[in-house]
Amino acid sequence: KLGDYGSQYFRIPALICTSNGTILAAADRRYDNPADLGKNKTRIDVIVRRSEDLGATWSEPITIGNVATDKSANHTDSYGDAFFINCHNGDVLCGFVKEPGTAAKDPRGRTAIYRSKDDGKTWTEQFEFGPTEAGIKNADRGFAASGQGLTLRHGANAGAKKLMFAYFQWNTSNPGGLSVTAMVSDNDGRSFSASGNIKPSDNNIDETKAIELSDGSIMLNHRRGVSQGRRAWSKSTDGGNSWTYQGIDQEVLDPGNNADFTRYEFNGKHIKTDKYILMINANVNADNKWFFTRKNHHIRLTKNESQNGTG
Repeated sequence: KLGDYGSQYFRIPALICTSNGTILAAADRRYDNPADLGKNKTRIDVIVRRSEDLGATWSEPITIGNVATDKSANHTDSYGDAFFINCHNGDVLCGFVKEPGTAAKDPRGRTAIYRSKDDGKTWTEQFEFGPTEAGIKNADRGFAASGQGLTLRHGANAGAKKLMFAYFQWNTSNPGGLSVTAMVSDNDGRSFSASGNIKPSDNNIDETKAIELSDGSIMLNHRRGVSQGRRAWSKSTDGGNSWTYQGIDQEVLDPGNNADFTRYEFNGKHIKTDKYILMINANVNADNKWFFTRKNHHIRLTKNESQNGTG
């Protein structure tokens, strides 16, 4: 809360349960201002707290990467917008974007991936990348949306040690616009490479979350702009190599906010059936505002994987 751990603001949560049952909760410690990376208004750290008793008690914060100390206008050592992925071997990855994030200036923010082998007690940088060295085509800049990535393990993905996260990008001038690239690892997160890309024809796309279905298909759920709101779906049946845009979800309101998904399971084992998926989002209409419409959050449960992946 306000004033805890030397910070006035905490934003951008991420939550995961490790294979040993430890809950990890990450957030941006935005010291002086709630603004995003690249706004030159605050220092930002990624901090993690651990619970080994299913949330009854929590550790003191653990900083992943830098402790942001720069109080000048640049804040060049700030990190933010964390996402987690469980590896098949029990390790946990935490990724985030570095200052200046996605601000339209040089240098571009780079994505860093850290690994923990001890349920989040300690973290070691594994690699970092910009779009060029990661092989992300037509990307001027971008980032992986906060929250959760995917441990792929169903259908054709079973036993393949594949992981995935969605990389949201501002495209270069030709053809321009916005799109999402699937970043896939086939070696349990030691490296990631760019796979298929999706670009809706109306160019209305923003931060994107991914969920794997029980048959191994992957669905992307796209945030849209605050002027129109709602959420849209895309689907891949070949591990992220190609995507089909399925359009707007008619059941869900949204103000152009972030959201997240998780399978209804614990420690990799499904609860009730393998077709239950949970979704959380702000259930209100768009009103062309970026911040103050973020309210009335709903948690939804689909018992049939969103009509077996048809949205």
